[in-house]
Amino acid sequence: MTTRGMACLALAGWFAMMISMPAAPAEGDDKTSPASKLLASGALFGAEKLGKWVAGQYYKDFRCAEEDRDGWTFICSALHDFSGGKESAWKENITNQLSAIRDDLADIKQGQQAMQGQLNDLVSQNRELLAKLDEVVDESSIQPDLRKIQALWSDQFVPLYSDNASFTRERLLVFAREVVREHKMHMLLGGIGKTLTARGVSGKPPLLGLYANRLKQKTTSGNDPLLMQSYRYLEGVMANLLLEQRKGYLMYQFAAEVLESECQARGCQTAEQPPVPAPDYEKTFANQLAEELDAFNDAVESLVLASSDPLACEADFLSKSATEIFRRADWLAAVNLGRYGMTGRVISMGNRFDGQLRFSPYQTSGAAPLPLAAFKQAAIPTEGAPLDWWTSSQNTLVFDEVHFAGEWRVFRYRQADWKPGLYSLDNPLPDKPFTIPVAAMDLASGMATDAPPSDSVAVFGSFTAVERAGGCYALTSGPWMKYDNSDPRQPPSFTAWTTVQPLPETDIVDAALKFLSRGQIQIDYNVGGASENPLAIGVESRGEVRWVAGKVTGRQSAEWVQEIRLVTDKKIRYPEAQPVRQGGNLMLNVVMNHSDRIPGVQPPAGGNTADYSPSYVVLGMKSDFGMGGIAPEPAEYQGRVALVFGDAKSDNGLVWEHTEKFRKPDTYTLVKRSDSRGVLLKAEQAYPLSLSARAYVKQEPKGFDATHWMIKARAGFDKVYLSPLR
Repeated sequence: MTTRGMACLALAGWFAMMISMPAAPAEGDDKTSPASKLLASGALFGAEKLGKWVAGQYYKDFRCAEEDRDGWTFICSALHDFSGGKESAWKENITNQLSAIRDDLADIKQGQQAMQGQLNDLVSQNRELLAKLDEVVDESSIQPDLRKIQALWSDQFVPLYSDNASFTRERLLVFAREVVREHKMHMLLGGIGKTLTARGVSGKPPLLGLYANRLKQKTTSGNDPLLMQSYRYLEGVMANLLLEQRKGYLMYQFAAEVLESECQARGCQTAEQPPVPAPDYEKTFANQLAEELDAFNDAVESLVLASSDPLACEADFLSKSATEIFRRADWLAAVNLGRYGMTGRVISMGNRFDGQLRFSPYQTSGAAPLPLAAFKQAAIPTEGAPLDWWTSSQNTLVFDEVHFAGEWRVFRYRQADWKPGLYSLDNPLPDKPFTIPVAAMDLASGMATDAPPSDSVAVFGSFTAVERAGGCYALTSGPWMKYDNSDPRQPPSFTAWTTVQPLPETDIVDAALKFLSRGQIQIDYNVGGASENPLAIGVESRGEVRWVAGKVTGRQSAEWVQEIRLVTDKKIRYPEAQPVRQGGNLMLNVVMNHSDRIPGVQPPAGGNTADYSPSYVVLGMKSDFGMGGIAPEPAEYQGRVALVFGDAKSDNGLVWEHTEKFRKPDTYTLVKRSDSRGVLLKAEQAYPLSLSARAYVKQEPKGFDATHWMIKARAGFDKVYLSPLR
């Protein structure tokens, strides 16, 4: 038996490994794992061995004629009548081959039972997620066809090999005619393939897409364990579907060889010949599997993208388990199609990326670049509304032009003849692996090996990169400029005495009292801060206004103003802007973080904001001022936070502001967890993005007693992004 034929003997081991092997453990960034540690945990499928096995065991380019007995397959031997000295030798040959095949078939049965048991366990452990997925196949038209294959396999094909007496010419011909004529196995398999890969007349997704859609209903962004469980289930379903089709393919090839051998040995009418010769159907079935695995990748990519966060502030917006899931899907396709080498995908959007990649051996100077072109481009619809994708007018990673699209463009790669080693992806993409390991993989274990490539060892590597820039990452990319009104002679946080609104010189009786003539503020806490990543800004102060006894009488008051702002160095354009509707042509959206802290500032001991500015606070004000006596005017507090296109005074965006007149002790708080507003971006204009915070206090003492204030204006964002106007 050849190496490829003997590989079937390890089939149960392959299936058992598929059931038991966990995902590769993370060691830092799994994109940079060395080749020697690459765990291709997608190398868990033995179904592809059936296709290679049938080629090794059955069909060969032969002539089943009397004079060619030395080159006969054992099927030829069974169809012929023997006499003379060769009879015992051929019977012994058939006996030995049947014994080996019985072992192989037992391994296949055991492996499939283990695989089905694992799928049942997945459903049991994740009942809410997976319990209804077994309905998908029943809802499709392929279930009856799958049952026909299963019945033919278990009731007729496997029993053929039970003993020598069963493997007779008459029984072989009956079985072959039933497979080819009655069940038309080649057409039955073609129908299964179309159901898995083609949309229905009404536009209903193909079967593999239906599986992904069911899984997406429960798998949410950020839930990596649930996503991996969903993928494992989808992977197991695909393995079962491949296995059942492999059985049908094997039976057709077997039947075709029986009929062709009979015709060559005894002569026959055209009607006795198989409708598609075995070599031709081998090519047809290989193309069908390639289409099915493309559809499987469509489903996997759709599931992963739906479970990712395309609005995130990081370039790598994919789920953390995406790289491992895609590696497993690449390995599944490689081992089923026998096409190895460098594989992978680039997640893109829009029409600017041409799919051309350049690689170089890692840390190897002077090496010629290795080009890699995509062999396929898949369109994956976005979930819900179109998403933003950005370009750079300067061809850098500072993105300043926004566009929108309703589908992802996923470029897939596969190229043979790569040598084991580490490679670098040289294209300037928003996110890409630091290195890409390509390793020699043992097909029986799915593990890296030092053995040279052979029938049982293949060279394989997988990568995932992101070309699409969007969401918070693209909108906030590039440097920001900071402005504030703080005194450069003072540190950012300080305690000091100062005066506001001093009297004119002519009103001063004692020059020494000028500094304390109108009012006095003691600043207990006064800070301002801003950060670009994460994007946040804020000002906050507290203190008291005191009555100052002196030779000058009259009302005393104090004012305090604090302001800080960030402005992007870039200017943003929307080239495809359409005629403006009321409120603008895009939506500016934010998701706030829960912190109430000022960026880069350690809050005072004991805190001072819990009573007036809880989590998600944007504006917070508190005063113990009370009107009356010589304080007849209310205290005035103003707070403003703005994220706008234009300068800080613009209202083209999100503005949170409030003016409060305190006539008695009170508190005001504005809390925002998220917010959206229409903005206007004209096609012929470019806009900076400004983020600002301002706090203002004007307050008198309460009679001869000091009055206290607290004020805060701050915003911190988990996400900031643009979307089409709703």
